[in-house]
Order: sequence, then structure tokens, then C-alpha cells
Amino acid sequence: MTTAFNLVLVTRDLPITGLIVGYAISVPYNLLAMIGVWRASEVHEGDPGVATGMRWLAVIIAAVLCVT
Repeated sequence: MTTAFNLVLVTRDLPITGLIVGYAISVPYNLLAMIGVWRASEVHEGDPGVATGMRWLAVIIAAVLCVT
């Protein structure tokens, strides 16, 4: 959703506003989602390897989403 708003703002010659909408809103959301997955994996009652894998997968996905 923020990417769509970012593109609209950039095409209307508002690149700074687009940057703020594109990153200042999506980055905190992605980090919050990553923290939620990390904490949920701490109380996972199944295979600890799966929990560890999900932690690092959440970190990787959050990093990719924050950069792109």
C-alpha cells in the first residue's frame, strides 16, 4: 500500500513526501512484524530448529522489505 502511495506521489513531483510515505511508514511496520515473529518463536513448543529458522527468515525478509 505504501509503495502505491509512494509511486503516486513521485509521479506528481513530490519525491520527498513519497520518500516519507514509502519508508517512514513501512519500515516501522516491517520491524514490528519482525519483532512479533521473533518473540513468537521464543515460545514455540515445536522443533527448536524451526523456531530459529523462522527468526532468521523474519530478519532477512524485514531487511529486504526495508531496503526495497
